Amino acid sequence: MKKSFGTLPSGEATFLYTISCGKLSAAVTDYGATLVSLLVPDRDGVTADVVLGYDDCNGYRTGNGACLGATVGRNANRLKGASFDLNGKTYHMSRNEGGNNLHSGPDFFFHRLWKPVSHTENAVTLELSSPNGDQGFPGNAVIQVTYALTADGALHSSCSPSRDASLTPMMPRTSPPVNCGRLPARPWISAPPSQSAGTSARTTNR
Repeated sequence: MKKSFGTLPSGEATFLYTISCGKLSAAVTDYGATLVSLLVPDRDGVTADVVLGYDDCNGYRTGNGACLGATVGRNANRLKGASFDLNGKTYHMSRNEGGNNLHSGPDFFFHRLWKPVSHTENAVTLELSSPNGDQGFPGNAVIQVTYALTADGALHSSCSPSRDASLTPMMPRTSPPVNCGRLPARPWISAPPSQSAGTSARTTNR
């Protein structure tokens, strides 16, 4: 299922893509390739949303400093001194955390509109093109993010970058924070440690 998730100040529409498999369902928005919800049953069969997040694109646009459910890139985490040397040349990023660069900001991947590539019953793939010089990095890059639910009760997230420069820093990741308690996942309460790209969030009996 695909439905509206709000409109950006630019006038661009955002959408929410729902996927399901068995008793699991998840929703992903093309704004930031962000995991918005994950509905899973507990050991008593009670279904709850275990992902922390917001209810529309405006929440993620204005309040997502914790990167809830976000896809982070080109480089997740910090670059010391907001620069790096490559093949005898120094490349500079914006200093958005003291003297360092954090998550390749301030023009974050999770504040961009991604292009849908495929949407099936149990999986959705989104894509973002990052041109040469974007965020200060050399080389053109294309990043695809896939969220998929499987019959064994797992949500798999994978982040697949490709680039035309043989040497360039590239470390994107997805960041789905999971609320493992019985507190409601909305409104945002706290941000447990994030998961890296390629990991799976399995349902567990609480």
